[in-house]
Order: sequence, then C-alpha cells, then structure tokens
Amino acid sequence: YNHKHNQLFQYVSRTNVSSSGSKVRALKADHSRKYCLHAKEQQEKKKKVQYLKSEINKSLYFFTVWNFGILCILSTRWSTSLCH
Repeated sequence: YNHKHNQLFQYVSRTNVSSSGSKVRALKADHSRKYCLHAKEQQEKKKKVQYLKSEINKSLYFFTVWNFGILCILSTRWSTSLCH
C-alpha cells in the first residue's frame, strides 16, 4: 500500500509540478510583491508615528514652557504685589 501510495504521490506531484510550476512562480511573485507593499506600508506607518511623536513632544515642550512662563509671571506679580 505504502509503495503504491508513494508512486501515486510522486506521479501526482510530478504532474502538479509541471502544470503548477508557473502557478507557483506566479504565486511567489505575487507574494513577494505583497510583501514589498506590506514592508513599504510598515515603513510609512513608522514614519507617521515618529512624526506624530515628535509633534507631540514639541507641543508638550511648548506647553510646559508656556505654563512655566505663566507661572513665573503670576508668581512674580503675586510676590511683588505682596511686597508693595
């Protein structure tokens, strides 16, 4: 049984290979194309995320500086008004 099965399998795989060799190549090409597209998309996403992060960092920086400045102004005004 096993021997027959193997022979059948070899025959099927041989005929499949001859007919599906081009299919396999096409599939491989398609897969690599998709993979490349996916990689490009991932890189774009990474760029976007990095850009967003830097923008958030900038705005946070300005926000803290701004708040700190307001606090400084308020505290100096408050202390001067206390003194006078």
